[in-house]
Amino acid sequence: MKNLIIIGVLLYVFSRNAKTPATKTITTTTPPTPKKTNIDNGGTGGGGGTTTPTGAYIFEFFQQSDANITAHLVSHSRVATPVSDTPPNATATSEQWLYDQNGTLILHIKDNVGGHHPNFFDAGQMATAPQGIKDRIAFWVQNFVAVHPFSNYESRGNNHNAYFNRTIKTGTYRWVYHNTSNTRHTLFAGYANSETENVKLNVISEAGTFTEYSVEVALHPTDPAIPFKFNSNNYQL
Repeated sequence: MKNLIIIGVLLYVFSRNAKTPATKTITTTTPPTPKKTNIDNGGTGGGGGTTTPTGAYIFEFFQQSDANITAHLVSHSRVATPVSDTPPNATATSEQWLYDQNGTLILHIKDNVGGHHPNFFDAGQMATAPQGIKDRIAFWVQNFVAVHPFSNYESRGNNHNAYFNRTIKTGTYRWVYHNTSNTRHTLFAGYANSETENVKLNVISEAGTFTEYSVEVALHPTDPAIPFKFNSNNYQL
């Protein structure tokens, strides 16, 4: 009888563990260990490819076989608050990893430069910007080191240019994000036509933290031609 009771307790514990949700958000303090297994690293353009790495920036994409959905992959984070509300020392640097459901690394971004939203280069906005912000932007413009596909600092205003539109598989992904900046970042996953409808992920990454998210990449429910989209901006101070 005693043995039957012990067996019953063990079965109950295992059944409780089995019901733990597979989709969860985890905040960690250490980076993940990349798994580069079974990866076909294609050429440049819309398939696979890697930018020329520098000490400040790298974009690595590892093309999957049988990819079936266009994804607008974010190239970097950026300071995107209105100029008048942005502290002169605000940065938007990060490192990111995207793994498929088999634990295979699909995307790796390491960016020690960040970017500024295009409104920072608008003459009207800059005319009323505090001098500290003007000086900071001037510093980044003057010290910018070109790396494909960014020919100048202004080109980093758009973190979804055509080079970063790739094809991936539908399915569940693990998005690991290291916010290396001094501001919060808004992380988004959903569809390119709207950041309010059919949203898969919309969260805040605090400055200096590693965060891990589960993202379901699926075809748009009414128009499969609409691309999926990942985004990373500093809309929060």
